[in-house]
Amino acid sequence: MQHSPHTRFALIFFLVACASLGHAAAQPSAEDAHAPSQSLGSDPSSPVPRIALTVDPLALYFGSYGLSVEFAPRRYQSVWISPAWARSGAQEGLAVELGWHLWPQGRGLDGIFLGPVAGVGTSRGAGRGLSLRGGAELGYQAVWGALAMGLAVGVDYDWRRQDEEVRSGATLRVRLAFGWAYL
Repeated sequence: MQHSPHTRFALIFFLVACASLGHAAAQPSAEDAHAPSQSLGSDPSSPVPRIALTVDPLALYFGSYGLSVEFAPRRYQSVWISPAWARSGAQEGLAVELGWHLWPQGRGLDGIFLGPVAGVGTSRGAGRGLSLRGGAELGYQAVWGALAMGLAVGVDYDWRRQDEEVRSGATLRVRLAFGWAYL
């Protein structure tokens, strides 16, 4: 079967046009989406801060000298203890607070947290005293490298006995935290 020169030219033009369109469609453009993540659910997760040592500069201003140690055995929860020595007027004493934090974002000691707090303190000086407290706090702690900074607010219910006088009531709780965080 013989084709005319015009038919051969049209056929060659058609094949070249189709090949160039197919080649252009295969080239990625700048608007194409990025490649999907290659991570799997079984891949190990990135490390998160597990231990923090912090001080509260606000408490230092009011005469309470202590150190908070917080340990996160899991990404979503931590326990902490904060022993302190405090002086107020003619009174001085020892105190310790214990707490548990829930970290909903699952980044260890970095992010939003909330949890209960309990504490006990003793004092001496003008008279002997005992203080019990329980409450809850909500806060945020940011970890940049090894630096940890945070703020927490909450409510405490305090029961205090100084000699024979007993006082109790709700108080506002504010804590600042500056220190170090480790993996």
